[in-house]
Amino acid sequence: MNAIRSLRDTRVRLSALTLALALALVPAPGSAQATAAQRETRLDVPASIDSARVILQSFLGQRHVPGLTAAVAVDGALVWTQGFGYADLEHMVPASPQTRWRIASISKTFTAVAAMQLLAQGKLDLDAPIQRWVPEFPPKRGPVTLRRLMSHTSGLRHYKGDEFMSDVHYDDVIAPIAVFAQDSLLFMPGERYSYSTYGFTLVSAVVRRASGEPFLDYLEEHVIRPAGLSSVGPERKDSIILHHASFYLADSLGVITKAPEVDLSNKWAGGGLLSTASDLVRWALAVSNHRVLSDSMTERMWTRQKLNDGTLGPYALGWRVETDAAGHRVVYHTGGAMGGGGVLYFYPDDGVAVAILGNLPIGYLAPARRIGELLEAAEGAGQTGSR
Repeated sequence: MNAIRSLRDTRVRLSALTLALALALVPAPGSAQATAAQRETRLDVPASIDSARVILQSFLGQRHVPGLTAAVAVDGALVWTQGFGYADLEHMVPASPQTRWRIASISKTFTAVAAMQLLAQGKLDLDAPIQRWVPEFPPKRGPVTLRRLMSHTSGLRHYKGDEFMSDVHYDDVIAPIAVFAQDSLLFMPGERYSYSTYGFTLVSAVVRRASGEPFLDYLEEHVIRPAGLSSVGPERKDSIILHHASFYLADSLGVITKAPEVDLSNKWAGGGLLSTASDLVRWALAVSNHRVLSDSMTERMWTRQKLNDGTLGPYALGWRVETDAAGHRVVYHTGGAMGGGGVLYFYPDDGVAVAILGNLPIGYLAPARRIGELLEAAEGAGQTGSR
């Protein structure tokens, strides 16, 4: 709220009704055309996409979201992507399939794949103390391991104070470790679950040392490019990034303000990447189709981890894995960044995936889950119709 009050001079006063009407009038570039993937695969857009549009329009109006992009895959191929609202309110730039948004904690899924690749090569050990690779992080009262970091059971803390709003630039992934290195653990490693983006800052340092390559270079060369992604990459303040969204905050009355500037170099691995919604769907398909990891390593990554007492924790290695009410396996991750957020939600055994990215830091899981369940039901019933 302090950030909102300090930015009153840049606020945009839009009521929920005014915003909803504005959103309804924004054209969605390319939405009336079949995507290239549709033409190539000859897949029809499911009739349920119309319901998805209604869900998203309602979501924007009710939650005061300036803009978002959604993308959907069915039968393992991208079949629909569309922008809603505005990527930039000040300049009235419509959100589009090309808009690049902050994916926030969905970045962790990319880092997890990088770590699992090195594990497959014998360069990493999930259960060795990370000081083997990162001596800059001092020993604690219990062994902090890669498994514990990647499953958020290490006891390492999350943000405190204004750290989420950090505008400090770091030239590499080792330097930010100093922010939390001297802090005590919240609990003994493996004792319980506690989410920590800083845990993935440590994972990126392990990847950097084990691979011998700068972390972002490794990610680009061995993860992003092999997955066939063209829009995924780090957000850099000193660079011009095409189709880059603007980011916003909203107070309890729905008053929209520009989000303060931040530098994400303290958390490339855990919350610092940009992407389009369609590339996130392609990412889900690339992982489930084993383009970046073997079948066995993917399954290890998607296995929820046990705590010290033998109970199952809520998180796998860099991903969330659940079983829905119909008994289908769901793999997903949500993200919340300064001024933005999103969700990647998919059924890896059925090739159904949904990605939603927007420029307000609110929860996007609910509409993605509704759309995913709707698509999965239609897919299971064979109800994909031509348009």
